[in-house]
Amino acid sequence: MKTKYLFLLFNLFFVTTLYAQRTIKGRVIDQQTNQPIPRASISGGGATVVSNEQGQFEINSTADHLSVTSVGYSTKDVKVIEASELLVLMEPSNVALNEVIVEGNAAQRKLLTTPNAVGLVTSRDLARTSGIFLHQTLNTLSGVRMEMRNNVQGARIVIRGYGNETNFNGLGYKAYLNGIPVTDADGTTFLDDIDFASLGRVEVIKGPGSSLYGNSIGGVVLMQMQKATPGETSVGQQVTAGKDGLLRTTTSFKSAVNNSSLFVNYGHQQYDGFRMHNSSEKNFVNMGGDFYLGKRTITTFASYTKGMDYLAGQVSEANLIAHPDSAGQGYINNDGHVGLENFKVSVGQDYQFSPLFSNNTNLFLVSTFIDQASEAGLTRTQKSKFGGRSTFTYSPTIGTIPVKFSLGAEFLRNKSYAKGYALTLAVPGALTSDQEIAAQQANLFFQAEGKITPTTTLTAGIGENFIEYKLDDMRPTVITTSASTTYKNRSGSKTFDPILAPKVALTQMIGDNVSAYATVSKGFSSPSTSQIIIVPSGAAMLAGQNPGINEDLKPEIATSYEIGSKGSLLNKSLSYDVALFLMNVKDKLVSQYYGSNAYMYTTNAGKTRHQGLELTLSYAKQFENRFISLVRPFVSYTYNDFKYEDFQTIPADPAQQETTTTPPSPGQSQKLLNYKGKQVEGIAKNLFNAGLDVESRVGLYLNTTLTHVDKMPVDFANQHYAKAYTVWNAKAGYRKAISAHFDLNLYGGLDNITDIHYSTHIFLNSRDYPKIYNPMPLSNWYLGTSLKYIF
Repeated sequence: MKTKYLFLLFNLFFVTTLYAQRTIKGRVIDQQTNQPIPRASISGGGATVVSNEQGQFEINSTADHLSVTSVGYSTKDVKVIEASELLVLMEPSNVALNEVIVEGNAAQRKLLTTPNAVGLVTSRDLARTSGIFLHQTLNTLSGVRMEMRNNVQGARIVIRGYGNETNFNGLGYKAYLNGIPVTDADGTTFLDDIDFASLGRVEVIKGPGSSLYGNSIGGVVLMQMQKATPGETSVGQQVTAGKDGLLRTTTSFKSAVNNSSLFVNYGHQQYDGFRMHNSSEKNFVNMGGDFYLGKRTITTFASYTKGMDYLAGQVSEANLIAHPDSAGQGYINNDGHVGLENFKVSVGQDYQFSPLFSNNTNLFLVSTFIDQASEAGLTRTQKSKFGGRSTFTYSPTIGTIPVKFSLGAEFLRNKSYAKGYALTLAVPGALTSDQEIAAQQANLFFQAEGKITPTTTLTAGIGENFIEYKLDDMRPTVITTSASTTYKNRSGSKTFDPILAPKVALTQMIGDNVSAYATVSKGFSSPSTSQIIIVPSGAAMLAGQNPGINEDLKPEIATSYEIGSKGSLLNKSLSYDVALFLMNVKDKLVSQYYGSNAYMYTTNAGKTRHQGLELTLSYAKQFENRFISLVRPFVSYTYNDFKYEDFQTIPADPAQQETTTTPPSPGQSQKLLNYKGKQVEGIAKNLFNAGLDVESRVGLYLNTTLTHVDKMPVDFANQHYAKAYTVWNAKAGYRKAISAHFDLNLYGGLDNITDIHYSTHIFLNSRDYPKIYNPMPLSNWYLGTSLKYIF
């Protein structure tokens, strides 16, 4: 009888256990990019499994919560929902970044296995500063410089020597925000309509990206807005105030539950500026949503920006030191400013046809109005932009070799309506220009990669790029009896020959935590619409002059060779990333003045050679059950040996130019200066950053960064240099979950602690020398608080 009862109890226990244990299915993806995270560890109820290459997992467990971990991401506790496939959104940390999935190389690999140099900024990195000034964070990346005309306006990014060739905006790299090209179809990038304080992630691909992204000889910048914390719904308010009238407020609603991730935020930003006539006021609205519908993920994003930035103009080096708060009288007289209004919207879909076949498509529309007054005049521009990008991915196994094929296309079209006026004491005068400009860019791309051995991956890709411009000058040709008032219509068009941009790369894993790679790629940068037009410096035209489209301009072409290594050592506490590169550029584009500075036009001046070293080291030591929970020192170093090769331009001094009033045509005899062996202007040879992050278990934290920029030439001849400078910034605060529903962050910071006089945005090879510097603020402070309520 006793045996019978024991048998019944055993069967009851066995059946109960079988009933309680069930199969839980789910998928692990990156919160910011929606990319799958392979080999994440999922555990609960004594069972542990890892996700596959698509981020999918199945686990048999009795637990009502699962713990999900992946190196490079914050640990996630997930509640099990019956009769539902779990979606686990993982948030990247700034520890062990080599393990984070990056999206810019089509293959969606870990940074460790990516065959080129990539800089990654996470939300934790962005929170190391006030969050308002993106350049303070982006400049900690090796090989990257973000330059500002003032603290909150005039942004341009420089990657491997490309981005600061023109005084305004940027050329030579391509930027995206939530999948929307910020860069126009003619290669011009305008960043001032982006709410930098609301970004959650920035990925910078260093070196040519033309095989996948088209017009990107220097690199590619992929920006994402900050999304909701996985698994919670919250409202938040952040306020930052500081010296020189700085005020930033951000009000937000975020929710990432029930297979969706939503965010809406409103930001108000104002700044009196430390210089005369240099105030700024901007308002931002950003909203977006990701909806995870089984095989289909729908993404939406919209933003609206309205702002007014007043311009102080450039000063000489003497005034940079003695009177950095001064302003140019011409800018004051004409009330120099940039007023802008911008709207962006996009909708996208990621569809998984099968475990091996998927498609990602994104459509977008952008509208921008810019009202810009300067010492030279007034320009009002209405721009529209639309297009889309679609990529098909197929990942079969051929024999025993896993391969991945990516095939796609991007189309982008701009239309601009621009009118220029003479400006005297801020009063608009005669019409000086009336143009309608259309620019169109299309690129087709294909990439294949395969594991030719268990530890070796070969990647090969190619892009074909098509670019065309059309200019309609709405002012008719006028010939009067006075030659000085003659005007010639400049209408015309230009279609560039198709450009092929191949890339071949090899990645070799050395153990599980170290990789080495070699890459050869081709990149290009086409002339912008402003560069193909021969521009007179005044409204009047002289008889015999020949304005119009510069038909002879060619795109810059670069061949890049890069080798490097990435790794995580000491139990993944120490991460490193090192790259050596050589980039040979031909047909370098240079804008210059000719004929007593009556004309500005662009030429293909010759060749340059960009070679350098980029190094990043980061050590993160985490402590359990101690007052200090994290210590993370890091350093980054960049060496740039960029030289002119066969590089010739017209002398900047009109007295040294040919005695002619006509811009030189092909083959015309003209006096040229050769700058072979000179250092490329606007590029410092040495850049160094060092930082330290300390966090405590009670919520206290400290972030500090030291940045050194070497001297750099500001003209072709290397006759004049901007001086070296070192800037030290620090932030300290208290961050704590003060209850189950409230998160609090109190902080304060000091920027430019040692009161250094410096300028990051310098007008290069300028006819206005020595007035080429845009002073940055001296020592300044800020205080802030952030309060979040979690439902």
